[in-house]
Amino acid sequence: MGLNVNSLRFLLPGTGLGLSFDRVSTIGRQSVVLGRRDIGRLSRFFLACGAATCSRVCRGFAMPRLTVPVEAIDRLDRRMSSEKRLEQVALTAILAFALAVRVVSWWVHGFQGHEEGEFEAMGRLIATGDWQGYFAYNRAHQPVNAVLFVPRSLLNLDLAAYVLGLHAVLVCGTVYFVFRTSRTLFGPACGLISAFIIAADLMLAFWFPWTSGDIPFHFFVALFACSFVAFWDRPRRSALLAFALTGAACILTRPEGLFITAAATIILVFRSLASRLSAAKSLAVIAAGFVLCLALAFVLLSYNRPAREAFLSNMHVGYSLYVSTRMSTNSPQEQPQVYNDLGAVIEKATSRPEFVSPGYALSMEGLKFIREQPFRYAGMYVLRFASIVVPSAFSPWWSARNRLYSFSVSVLLFGGAALAWYFAGGQRLQTAGLLMMAIAIAFMISLFQRELDYRVPLSMHVLLSCSAPWGWLQLWRAGAGQLSRG
Repeated sequence: MGLNVNSLRFLLPGTGLGLSFDRVSTIGRQSVVLGRRDIGRLSRFFLACGAATCSRVCRGFAMPRLTVPVEAIDRLDRRMSSEKRLEQVALTAILAFALAVRVVSWWVHGFQGHEEGEFEAMGRLIATGDWQGYFAYNRAHQPVNAVLFVPRSLLNLDLAAYVLGLHAVLVCGTVYFVFRTSRTLFGPACGLISAFIIAADLMLAFWFPWTSGDIPFHFFVALFACSFVAFWDRPRRSALLAFALTGAACILTRPEGLFITAAATIILVFRSLASRLSAAKSLAVIAAGFVLCLALAFVLLSYNRPAREAFLSNMHVGYSLYVSTRMSTNSPQEQPQVYNDLGAVIEKATSRPEFVSPGYALSMEGLKFIREQPFRYAGMYVLRFASIVVPSAFSPWWSARNRLYSFSVSVLLFGGAALAWYFAGGQRLQTAGLLMMAIAIAFMISLFQRELDYRVPLSMHVLLSCSAPWGWLQLWRAGAGQLSRG
């Protein structure tokens, strides 16, 4: 029995919650069980937490009865209050810096929205109650982006000013929720570094003046990651409701949100199963469930013609199957050419008596290619996936400066996230969840296109930045430890 790192994690923040430790009694002789590595673990949660601070709290615990000096606790309380204020000031400065970078992007590129933009027009239709006109748009499945423009239509505000204010609020929210997620997992120091990474990300800032729906998606992805970690930390009904609502918001902002939500849900299911079964059995159950769902879907689509035609007629399915079988190089001319050829394929299909719909024609054309050349299709997919993860290596038309910057960001975020998963210890599953969500985005995008403008994949940066600083910090600590022992 003794005072260990878990006891100190209770004592250190206790005074900040109004608790008093001016008199503490123990049952029996309590000794201090605290090593140098434990001090490092505590520093994840408390800035400037070192041996001196811990010794003041631990002083006298080796005696049967203990009276902690009131002045020592007061000094600790003042130190913690000072650190909290420093953390708030640093976060405020990072938020201001994020806005400054985005305003510069706005000034350089100018406002890129217009009255006849898709989401702007859909917002006006919602405001007027014209639902028939709303559902005539191809992006009717992304209502969140349209709803964000409803206040502007109702109040008849200037479009540029409204978008500037809306995007500024969403950027600040994105930075803040990245900070909260990282802080919950790895402490305030890593939280501030994660927030700074997002604030200084020029690739994210580039799209600030555009009304393409990416800025809202970044916000909801950050909010969903925060709710995922919060539910993991405290699995209550309110946290589960927040997880479900933010996941739905991601899905209704961009289709990629479906894969993000699925990845997080799989991690939570694994955690629930692992509390009853071994890790291997839990993985086996999840894999069996996944295979069973695929088998049921295959049987349904194979033997139920109405279901098959309805599914394959969906334009998103048709685009994915057709475009993914036509893009085999990294040429920036190839993707526009593929989309231009869609009309010819659909026109040819309409002349056949078995024609069902344009989406169905594209789906069947893509499935024909996959059946005939499965290995080539797999190679094309791997190429697209790699171009999403490390775009600089597959974009020779970018400038050398932009390629170097993009490559550095890819190494910083993907390398740091992988290291964080390796070093995470008790946070390994949460870190794996964030990494899986990021990979899920790349997985979905790779199904149907090669991102030449590299816009949608930037949402991976939001997820990876939550854990990347911790991975690099732990690598540095491990290297420093090896040098000191050598």
